[in-house]
Amino acid sequence: MKFSSYLLTTIVGSQLLITGCSEQARQDLQEALDRLEQDQVEDEATDTNQEQTVEAATLKFPTPGMVITTTELIVAANQREQPMWLDVGTTKGGSDLYNQAIVNGVQVNGIPLNGEPIYITLWTELSDGWHKREYEFATISKTSNDGGSDTGSNDNDNTDGTSGEGGEEKPGSGNDTDTNTGTDTPDQGDMNTGGGSPTATPEDVQAIPATYSVTRGETLNGQLALRTTYDGAWEYALMSQPQYGELSLDAQTGAFTYSAESNPAENEDQFRFVVRHNGIESSVASVDIRLSQHKGKTLQGRSDGVGADLVIVAEGFTQAEMSKFHSAVDDYIDFMFGYEAEFAGQKSAWNIHRIDLVSQQSGSDANINVNTVNTALDSGFNCSNIQRLLCVDTSKTFAVVNDVFPQWDNILVIVNSSTYGGAGYGSGIGTVSLSASAKDVALHEMAHSFAGLGDEYEYGGSSVPTREPSDANLTINNNLDSVKWAHWIGVDNIGLFEGGRYVSNGVWRPTESSMMRYLGAPFYAVNKEAWTLSVYQHSKVLSGALPLGRNVSHERGADKRFKLYPSMDANALDIRWFVNGVERVEWRGETLVEFGRDQQSQYEIKAILKDKTGVIRHDPNQYATQTASWTVSIK
Repeated sequence: MKFSSYLLTTIVGSQLLITGCSEQARQDLQEALDRLEQDQVEDEATDTNQEQTVEAATLKFPTPGMVITTTELIVAANQREQPMWLDVGTTKGGSDLYNQAIVNGVQVNGIPLNGEPIYITLWTELSDGWHKREYEFATISKTSNDGGSDTGSNDNDNTDGTSGEGGEEKPGSGNDTDTNTGTDTPDQGDMNTGGGSPTATPEDVQAIPATYSVTRGETLNGQLALRTTYDGAWEYALMSQPQYGELSLDAQTGAFTYSAESNPAENEDQFRFVVRHNGIESSVASVDIRLSQHKGKTLQGRSDGVGADLVIVAEGFTQAEMSKFHSAVDDYIDFMFGYEAEFAGQKSAWNIHRIDLVSQQSGSDANINVNTVNTALDSGFNCSNIQRLLCVDTSKTFAVVNDVFPQWDNILVIVNSSTYGGAGYGSGIGTVSLSASAKDVALHEMAHSFAGLGDEYEYGGSSVPTREPSDANLTINNNLDSVKWAHWIGVDNIGLFEGGRYVSNGVWRPTESSMMRYLGAPFYAVNKEAWTLSVYQHSKVLSGALPLGRNVSHERGADKRFKLYPSMDANALDIRWFVNGVERVEWRGETLVEFGRDQQSQYEIKAILKDKTGVIRHDPNQYATQTASWTVSIK
């Protein structure tokens, strides 16, 4: 592998699921999985010397003719042996709902319940290429009273192809679209009212608080959101009006428009709302609106501070050049989540915000000490007499970001200059220019300011530190048994390599060449662990759970629904449920369970979630583990 030249940066300052199904669907799925298990047992008992015909996989669930009634759908195939790929979409052959490789069964979220069909394409790789089977399933309409259309499923077997030729082009070779943006939209299950079925209570629905930013005198278009485990026509209702702007709200969808006053008396405004359905009303949630001097936009995720918040700020861009900044931001976001395979699964834990900070002039000072360009953050190269070091006025930077997105966890300033440079501040700010290596440098600087990693190159310093560095990837301890990354020794090229933190001896790093030493190099295990732990530290394992509160109740003879909302991909987590301290093994991996109809007295239900990606081996602060628990009374 070829890497570009040594990094020219430094640190500045000291600083299978059974989820969302009706009871009948749950039974159907269990029967399908039981049949799959029996098929596999029979296959294993077959004479191995007998020639077997390998066929493309078929769906075990959903079953033919099934009408989809929930926004979360389990899709399960009839085998595990052959490589498979799953596309789920709202058009024939589409993949806008799901587009990934699978092993056997997966949960597909965000199924639209609009009465329109969804389409499932199950691909299998055989010896002559990829083969597919196509299925069509009807969905109910949430506004319909008839439970959906009468059309069941179509099973189109397209595995045979032209005689003597291989299969089709491998799936996923087109443009994949990641629809998991981390936003909170209504996430609902079934509203069952039969005997013993769960019924909703106020603790089973949550109105989601939010924070928005709008430039004074301008109009904001926003979206209210809720979480609930119960389906229904939930209505949004205002509990208070804002003081410094006009508000209009669509009670059915939660979409709202806020027009800010040009000269408000305060820098903040607020309104409050609830959601209602069939006499059930949520607790009150607030929407805070910051009346800012600068234009900000949330590009991905939540706006209320739940999650890891990255704010990307323009510096040295005039108003006419702002589209150039937008393109740089979009390019970096794609680059960051694609750099390591594990980072893609962390995407939903991040909230990405952009500030279009306008400068009077374009560019940046060639020397931080000689002011030649009038920019908003007074950026300049040659900081601390190091030409590549690109600094900004940190006081101005914090003032701008706190004015628009005070919930920030990390700040990246993109400077409008083609000159190579960047910096990582211990206070949480990273800077990068628009050089050819900009995206690599930006990620390296974020590894400083966000993940607390240190530089692994050997030049620029003169003395060995007298104390153990706080950086996860640097040490003055060369004992393999006690070094801080001893749990990784021998894995992923991890060992002890002398040189780092700007000196050639007396300091050791975990690999010969990570991205903290060379642009374009991998993170490797030690640095990936530090990065991932920082994501968990800021986002938590769970962004929420239902029902709300620790002490809840339900009617005798009825079930209660318990729902987890992982910050990251649920498939990255080991999820285990316990009732009165005893694990319910059949619930492993599930994010939604129903329980309680056979309980006669108070009980405790608990879920323990822990990262299972293998990226984390040492987690002394338990950032990658979280528990949700409820004490449940019977009424």
